[in-house]
Amino acid sequence: MAPARSPSRGLLDSPLGRFTFLEPPFLVYCRKAYFPMNFVSKAGLVAAVALLLSPMAASANQVTPVAVSANVVPFCVNLDLGASADKVAFGAYNVFNNFDVKTTGILEFECTKGTNATLSVDGGTYGNGSQRRMSNGTSFLNYNLYKDAGDSVAWTSGQTIALNNNSGYNQFPFNGVLPQQQNVTTGNYSDTVTITLNY
Repeated sequence: MAPARSPSRGLLDSPLGRFTFLEPPFLVYCRKAYFPMNFVSKAGLVAAVALLLSPMAASANQVTPVAVSANVVPFCVNLDLGASADKVAFGAYNVFNNFDVKTTGILEFECTKGTNATLSVDGGTYGNGSQRRMSNGTSFLNYNLYKDAGDSVAWTSGQTIALNNNSGYNQFPFNGVLPQQQNVTTGNYSDTVTITLNY
């Protein structure tokens, strides 16, 4: 009696592993599936392997860059920190005193950091040339503005002052001086100067 013939084997290597298939009616074995050889030819087996691989191909990603931008504009605001912030009040003035009357005004601004800002001032409503004056009808009381603590550097009309905006915050104190012994009539005197913040 002739010895029993062992089933013939075939091998097919793929990214999913090695397929082992036997002649019908045996099964084809893979790590992920069993295929009856009655229904799967070698060509069909290759198609089955491609089908198993298709989800891997579908997982590819597409990258799209999205540009994001903004423009920070220069801007400044006037900070009113109290009644003295926008006023220069000399108070009572005695024409017989032999000393000047002095007072201080404070301007405070906050700007976007890096803003190139300057301050400028005009000659006031009742100025006469370079001399600033307060008015009481037809009587005028002279005064001056200074941009330093020693009252030596006058803040003249049209003169600009550069602000330091590295930190964004600026405080600018200035002095007002009412010269002594002016021969004027009694009453309330006033003037308005316009200080302009340019940026």
